[in-house]
Amino acid sequence: MVSKNIDLSKLSLSEIDNFVFDLDGTLLNSNSELINENLETIKKLQSLGKNIIIATGRPLYTAKRIIEQINTKFPVILANGALIWDVLNDRLFKSFAIEKSIAKSIYKKLNDENYEFLTYVPGYILGHNTFRTDFFEKKNYKERIGASHYIEGDLTNEIQNYDACKFYIVKESNNESKWKELQKFLKDINGIHALVSEWPNLDVMSNDASKGNALRFLFNKFNLDLSKTISFGDAENDVSMFSVTKFSGSFNNTRHKDVAAKAKIVFESNNIPWLTQFITKIQNNK
Repeated sequence: MVSKNIDLSKLSLSEIDNFVFDLDGTLLNSNSELINENLETIKKLQSLGKNIIIATGRPLYTAKRIIEQINTKFPVILANGALIWDVLNDRLFKSFAIEKSIAKSIYKKLNDENYEFLTYVPGYILGHNTFRTDFFEKKNYKERIGASHYIEGDLTNEIQNYDACKFYIVKESNNESKWKELQKFLKDINGIHALVSEWPNLDVMSNDASKGNALRFLFNKFNLDLSKTISFGDAENDVSMFSVTKFSGSFNNTRHKDVAAKAKIVFESNNIPWLTQFITKIQNNK
């Protein structure tokens, strides 16, 4: 691991109370698995009274298995910060939704251009499948999530009845010319922003929705200290966390090299017991 502006020989575990983890590309390896050594280290941190917080781009329903393994007591930040879900009571804790008229115009644009995309709303994932790619076949949401939380079809006339928190747009479902046109269309809309979290597809959220903003909201509610916090991530949607936590970590093997450059600590890879190695290195420092 490489540190920037931090002397790891002097960094003490006592300086960090809160550990914030992205999932894909970070806490999960390239096979979307949680390395057992890292899970055991998380349990050790919890036994020491450290707080474990999840901040992912995923919806609840595809992150649930990992969340249950980690057994965090805090609400989970989902959809890049657009949703915060109280997993202990299975209820919405906070959402940062796109303004309804804007969401409707984005949905119509994507539908008219035959994009494949998802819309994340509290309690549901809405799928728009044009069968142009194998995205939906591979994701298998109908079975993985089930009819109680997944709806697929053209919901142009119904979308205004939902609080759209995030659009996830499959780049491969259209050509490069249409993709550039879509990016310009989105850039010209006030109140939203777009970024890449799962390469090369695009996430669109309200300007109020970010992992950093969600962390501020959550930490304020639970009286946690951002100056005693480290966040870990690998993609564009994680940079806002790095800007609000005192410490941050990313990975040398990320596709997003500019993101790794913004982290204070860079680990070799998410495919090794990087968390265990990190805690082992700092736990005996004074």
